[in-house]
Amino acid sequence: MVFMAGEDNARYNGIAMNHLRVINNVKFKIGTLFSANLISLKNFKNCSFALEGLGITGTDIVKGVRHPKAIIWMKPPVNYFKLNVDLATIDSVMGCGGLIRDSNGYYILGFAGPIPNSDVIVGINQAIIYGLRLCSSLDMINIVVEVCSIFADQAFTMNDNCMDTCPKVFYLRCDIKNFVNAMKCSFLVVNTNGNACASTLAKWGSTLGSLIHIPVAALPFPVKGLIELDKIGIPYV
Repeated sequence: MVFMAGEDNARYNGIAMNHLRVINNVKFKIGTLFSANLISLKNFKNCSFALEGLGITGTDIVKGVRHPKAIIWMKPPVNYFKLNVDLATIDSVMGCGGLIRDSNGYYILGFAGPIPNSDVIVGINQAIIYGLRLCSSLDMINIVVEVCSIFADQAFTMNDNCMDTCPKVFYLRCDIKNFVNAMKCSFLVVNTNGNACASTLAKWGSTLGSLIHIPVAALPFPVKGLIELDKIGIPYV
């Protein structure tokens, strides 16, 4: 599932399109969908030759046998920032965590903290709002938000009776929509392994007393290591 604000600069703002950026954006989106199992080999039945060019590897195309594939955290396009968010529950306490990185994979800022008295639906929407609010405070406009595939329904599905059944979620999503309208946002779902940094921060967040912002100097050592691995493209298996 991908919600794009769109590459509208060329059409509406008179800014020339960069063909390499467009190609990288397409590869980025297709690779993410494939990693999250939202598309598969059958979608490439008549164009399997394109898989390698799209960066999809770990598959025996000739025999039609799908091997376990490596999951790689993908950097956002140039001039974009990526916000990864996640939830974790430790000892019955739900925590959230998230981090912002630039197109080179460098860490900008993150957050972590508990989400008391919340269920998963409320929690993941609150985590997204925390992250978008942090991006807004840093005057970031071009944002790619990544959420684990297990939270996709909770993060992106809104029923017609949402206002009646869970007004808190309704208003949280209205807040998210307000941020999206003020930014150029993409929402992507990713395999859990590809969200390791945010997942580790969320586990730490469940042990904290309140929500905190995390400068690079205050990052837990394991997260620093994961960020460096993501930066150079080391895969998760």
